[in-house]
Amino acid sequence: MSNPHKSKYDEHPFDPNSSHDDKTEPPDPGNTQVPELKVVWDRRPSFNLDPPKVGDGGGGGGGGGEQWRDASPFRIDLRDVSAQVDSMLATSRVLVAEYTALKARVMSGKDTVFGQKATITHIVGGASGRDGNTYNGVGAGVREERTDPSPVQDMAKQFAKGINPAQEKVLQNIGATLELVGEYIAAVNRSGQVYAYSDRHSRFPAPPNASA
Repeated sequence: MSNPHKSKYDEHPFDPNSSHDDKTEPPDPGNTQVPELKVVWDRRPSFNLDPPKVGDGGGGGGGGGEQWRDASPFRIDLRDVSAQVDSMLATSRVLVAEYTALKARVMSGKDTVFGQKATITHIVGGASGRDGNTYNGVGAGVREERTDPSPVQDMAKQFAKGINPAQEKVLQNIGATLELVGEYIAAVNRSGQVYAYSDRHSRFPAPPNASA
């Protein structure tokens, strides 16, 4: 039997001859709660609506009570802004759907995918009563099958103990990133509402005093 090839990327390869008594506890990843995500806007809130107050996640509300200052001249293409917001919303829906599918796959298979419940089927019987025969020939014994837990189960459970929290942490990080994307989209849309609100409430300064 040839010696196994040593990978330069794996500094601690698995040793099949080890006793496995030196099991170390995996690092604690902390909170691994996996979030559920959805795009709450079917359509972006119109720029004709007043911008929400800071901390208000809705698309309506008013700007009453806020202090407005004179602004320098500026130009904005609200049609282009609205198109970009709609584009980001469409992309976010795809990303949330992909995240949801990945989360469902991870959570549904994490207790079995690494072999935690693997079994081995032993075939007993056949010619001369030897194991492994898959037929009943002349003089053969009765073929029976016996299912036993696989020896890999213990290693698989130990591996899952460390990798499952890590997977959940990755899902948590993906969810947090997509949440930030949603907050950015909301901020851009609110900016459009603020510009439109400013335009609707713009006033020319009072004319100079005729006696001046």
